[in-house]
Amino acid sequence: IYPYTVAGQAAWVRDVVDTVNSIDTDKGYCGIGVFYWEAAWIPVNYYDPEAADAEKVLAANKAAWEKYGSGWASSYAADYDPDDAGKWYGGSAIDNQAFFGFDGTALDSLKVYKYMLTGSVAPKKYDSADNVKVTVEYGDLASFEMPGKTTIWFNDMSTSEADVVWDKDQLATALKEAKASGHGEYEVVGTVTYGKETKNIIGTIIVVPDNLLVNGSFENGEEGWTITRSNEGDNVKDKSDTEKGSPSPHDGTKSFHFWSDTAQSFEVSQNVTLEPGVYTFTGYFQGFSGVYGSLFYKTENKTHTIGYALNGWENWQNPSIDRIIITEKTDVTVGFTCKYNAGDWGTCDDFYLFKEADVFTVTFDNNGHGKAPEAAFVVEGETVDEPKDLETEGYTFTGWYTDKTCTQRFSFSKYITSDITLYAGWTKNPDKSYYQDGKAEGSIGSLSWTPGDGDLHGTYHSTVNDAETIIHFKDVDIARYLNDAVMVAGNGFEAAADAVARGLAPSSAGFTPFAALGLSSLRAESGSLKLTIFSSYLETLEPGYYLLRIVFDDGEVYTMLTINAKAADAEVEPDDNKAADAEVEPDDNKAADADVEPADDSASNDTAPKTGDDTPVSAVMLILLISAAGLSYMLGLKREKRR
Repeated sequence: IYPYTVAGQAAWVRDVVDTVNSIDTDKGYCGIGVFYWEAAWIPVNYYDPEAADAEKVLAANKAAWEKYGSGWASSYAADYDPDDAGKWYGGSAIDNQAFFGFDGTALDSLKVYKYMLTGSVAPKKYDSADNVKVTVEYGDLASFEMPGKTTIWFNDMSTSEADVVWDKDQLATALKEAKASGHGEYEVVGTVTYGKETKNIIGTIIVVPDNLLVNGSFENGEEGWTITRSNEGDNVKDKSDTEKGSPSPHDGTKSFHFWSDTAQSFEVSQNVTLEPGVYTFTGYFQGFSGVYGSLFYKTENKTHTIGYALNGWENWQNPSIDRIIITEKTDVTVGFTCKYNAGDWGTCDDFYLFKEADVFTVTFDNNGHGKAPEAAFVVEGETVDEPKDLETEGYTFTGWYTDKTCTQRFSFSKYITSDITLYAGWTKNPDKSYYQDGKAEGSIGSLSWTPGDGDLHGTYHSTVNDAETIIHFKDVDIARYLNDAVMVAGNGFEAAADAVARGLAPSSAGFTPFAALGLSSLRAESGSLKLTIFSSYLETLEPGYYLLRIVFDDGEVYTMLTINAKAADAEVEPDDNKAADAEVEPDDNKAADADVEPADDSASNDTAPKTGDDTPVSAVMLILLISAAGLSYMLGLKREKRR
């Protein structure tokens, strides 16, 4: 390695010539000579594709390649070499070994050809200082210090050591950024003084994560790895080994190298137990174009892979599997595979499995009501998704809070930095109840109808904390109450469980949802509803007991409806006033405890609907009269006969 200086260039040319001149065999010296092709190049600026000014530098270099021939060929070479130089003109690997400065001035190193014949004597001078590159694991950053010395070169290519003074502000910034990111490369400027001369150098800090793999760099051979291979020649080699496609480690002295004169494949893996967190698995590959493989990790229930393809010697590929999220202690297998054709070669080196961030648990507590969502696992520094609002009878959900007493509301835009429990907030709804006129709140009222009675009326009220309130009527449900107390669910009856709890068992005999008519719930300011059931509908019902269910937006009320048998020997004239103004109380014990015997043979149990039967219903007409401040709303409901 020679310093990038005029003296370094002269020493390099001199040593190449001396090496050729010194070739000695049993036939004597065999070196014929050397030549330097295209020594008239103008140098170009160093191009770093990752630098902020990369595009600007590349544009300037392209201009120099064309104008001054600062490359192995210009575009004009297409006239005599269209298939090679005409396509691939431009820069070369040794652009900066020209003998001329940026302004075209000949460098003193051009005199080396003369001095190789005559020799030269010059005073020893400080020529350059080596840049510094150090690698440190993330866990050691707290105690990390930059090297205090570096190698300096003199113009006769002798070396010594000298102190380095690093820019304190740049070093502090670099270490701060390294601690935040966990890995990466950072540069710091240093100065080296020898005698009266001071030169700047670059210190590169390579921060590698704390590696959870054993021997990820193969410096200890195959220790820690499980290898399945079809060619035993695919193994760990030192960079000093010489064979086809000689090893070229990414770092250090050893790497996993492969080559064969026949097609081969292999898999290299390692088992690791991971604690909860977010992990990254990555590695480096280089070699013959066309070689391909994959990086992978496996758990008991999941396998994830990412592919890679090689693209030439020392063109390192760095595939990475990011955001491996582990929510509990888990056994994981990580590794890589490769397939290659006869004659292909390559290198695998420097594999890392490291933790990027913690994973925190967000627990949702229902705080006594509703069903809480499952806990969420959130990556450190990210937000948690807001779940759907909870629901429960008698309470209104108010949001999520960080304290059980619900005084500190949680913001779902907040970044999660620790485990946290969120509590559901609730407010108790007003104590609203519905009841039939003349009956105690919470009790089941009753209505009775005998053929000939005319239309049947019932009035229902609502209160909040014993005060009259607005009523919102929704649906009417008339269901056959079967004496065997067996419920037949269906036909939209959504509160069957409530009915059974009250000792009633509804059938699927009759239900007309209010919304099916294209109407929203009706609103009565007085808090009362007067329901009128047309006699034309009641006449279609078989004698027996029915459950009349009045459904509101926020509650419901049940009424026992008794359909009596028609008198056998007398014609009953309906008394409309009586039907409108009075209630008939059924024999509750009879309704609850005994089978109902119809009054005549036509209403016998032989013809009454049994469990699971559809109750025959002809056209249904219900009129709902809702009184509010002297206003009345009327609604007709029609139901088709069930078959």
